Amino acid sequence: MKRKVIDLDILEHLEESGVATLSLVDRPAIEIQWRAFKDQKFVEPSAGESEDEFLNRCIPVLLDEGKDQEQAIAICYSMYETKMSIDTAGLPAYVDEVNEDKDKKKVEIEIEMEEELDIYGYRTRYFYICPLAYKTFQHFVESNLDDDAIGMVRAAAVIADRVFQIEKEVVEAQATTPEQMKEALVLIDDFYDVIEELDKIMGMTHDVSYMDGHAEVIASYFNPEVNVAMAAVEELKVGDAVSWKTADQNPRGRIREIIRNGGKTVPGTSFVLQGSPEDPGYIIEIYEKKDDKWQSTGQFAGRKADSILKNVELWRQVFASQDEQIIVGPALIPDKKIYRKDDDKTPAYEVRFSREAIAKIAEKFMRELRGKSTNIQHDGEKPGETYVMESWIVENLEDKANTVYDLDLPVGSWVVKGRVTDPKVWEMVKEGKLTGWSVEGSFLDASEIEDLQKDRDLYAKIVKILNQE
Repeated sequence: MKRKVIDLDILEHLEESGVATLSLVDRPAIEIQWRAFKDQKFVEPSAGESEDEFLNRCIPVLLDEGKDQEQAIAICYSMYETKMSIDTAGLPAYVDEVNEDKDKKKVEIEIEMEEELDIYGYRTRYFYICPLAYKTFQHFVESNLDDDAIGMVRAAAVIADRVFQIEKEVVEAQATTPEQMKEALVLIDDFYDVIEELDKIMGMTHDVSYMDGHAEVIASYFNPEVNVAMAAVEELKVGDAVSWKTADQNPRGRIREIIRNGGKTVPGTSFVLQGSPEDPGYIIEIYEKKDDKWQSTGQFAGRKADSILKNVELWRQVFASQDEQIIVGPALIPDKKIYRKDDDKTPAYEVRFSREAIAKIAEKFMRELRGKSTNIQHDGEKPGETYVMESWIVENLEDKANTVYDLDLPVGSWVVKGRVTDPKVWEMVKEGKLTGWSVEGSFLDASEIEDLQKDRDLYAKIVKILNQE
């Protein structure tokens, strides 16, 4: 089902028409963040590429795009599962062994299924672990759903499949790592949120409380005391910014690959880095600071966990100035379609702004001296404590938005540079809780503007005639 697209515009003579406030939000609708400066690069699995190979390639890209680590991992897993999912027909029955040392009864679940589910193009891999989930999603697939609901069902299936995969890994290893525990809890929480939205759309209730049982199985193998020794290793992931010491300096970089089985030559060197599951090796892309920004040197180093310190400065590099608490990013991008859904009863649609409309909006915002009008998450009770330092329209591809701030924006984009004055708000920005601008105001369907303008012109003529009398 193709969504309706509405072109928005403003009436310059109406005070209430246009952008009244710039909001600092966690997920800007235009999908470009202060911490990203670029649209997301297109990454997809290649034929024959293993999961580890793809994750090592995908996660750093999304981290560079401004995603936080959990988002990057979840998205990359989802992309790999969707593109590279395999037929698990014929797998032996799954046996779920709950840790008997904790006085829990051993539970055996034997499931006979001819095949995994094809959920609107996503083929599950681990649903054999949970027959109740299999039944739930079988019902979803057999239902007559619109495109929005289908997308949500597919997303929920990917989330559930990853939880079941974690459970399988945990049972096989007879141990749950802190990262597995944390990921499972986050995913299950997301799963419940998606199902709740689906129930609203479908007007029914699906009992998915069985996911709590899977959380309990995963948690039953988690022993914080046992995992303390592995914590340093488990904390390090592909994309992490790290530092380490050498004889005369303290270099920094990003982890680009983790070696857990055997050895691999560090790119650009003759050094073979060895790694095992207990003592991995880390191939690190070296960064250096140039013009107040951390940039890749294209060189690599190989290190072990006991010599690495986690370092967050690299992925904070994209701010114009951390000391001065400055943020730079687009407020509007021409012809960028923005998803909207007003309520559960009306279909979703998309809106967009033309270059001409954006130019009028930006000028009117500044003309009306609204540079101090900011809030957080569109909440009028939470001031943004930020003021606009600069506001400009990108006039060519060599604009400083692209050459200085590396935003990669098209001509006609409205860019806003602001200074955050409240340390608490700045901490939210640095922590990734606020990542971009979102406009707040009153706009009209561009197709209605002409008719409204005609009415205004007619009104003006009548007033003129009356005044002449």
